[in-house]
Amino acid sequence: MAALTRRLPMALLALTLGFTSSAALAEDDHHHHRKSNNIVERLINTKGAEALVAAVLYVDAEAGLDFSVLETLSNEHAHFTVFAPNNQAFEELLGLEPGTTKGLPAAKIAELLPGIVEGLGLDAKAVAGILLNHVADRKKTENRLLKRGKVSVFDLMNEEITLPVGIGAAGVAVNHTSNIIKANVWTSNGLIHFIDTVIVATVPGT
Repeated sequence: MAALTRRLPMALLALTLGFTSSAALAEDDHHHHRKSNNIVERLINTKGAEALVAAVLYVDAEAGLDFSVLETLSNEHAHFTVFAPNNQAFEELLGLEPGTTKGLPAAKIAELLPGIVEGLGLDAKAVAGILLNHVADRKKTENRLLKRGKVSVFDLMNEEITLPVGIGAAGVAVNHTSNIIKANVWTSNGLIHFIDTVIVATVPGT
């Protein structure tokens, strides 16, 4: 985890102050090339990404990591690529009814996660490992990912895991099943690719 633990700026307070999201995954992001927001700010401002932000809050509060995922992804001096699952992807992963998270702010979803995760026989550290499977070092556009045919993401074992990238039935897919539904969302410290399925590259508890 050395590459991640070196990157710790001040955390955002917007979520605990009841910040609500207003942007949508379907909006045109061409103007976002000005990159005024960092990764976390962009996710907070994206409707449909509340469950992902909630998972980050939950992990930071409960997993006992030696670094903050929220602060790491807010670091203006680092550059990351984040594969961001939408709310529906998290509902499927957690076995929730479709629409369960609709209209709920990230802070509220974060309050519900401990019971949901424990009910699945998992814990916050397992969720942390899953989240890190969605973070790659440096900025990697969709075209670059396709040309390389693979991407290395982080895990909890201070290692990187290589995932395949290719063309699937629904477009560009990461790890075979996670389709990129909105690519190349630029931020001040990296890129976000929104995906429709949570990436589980490591086995929880191992």
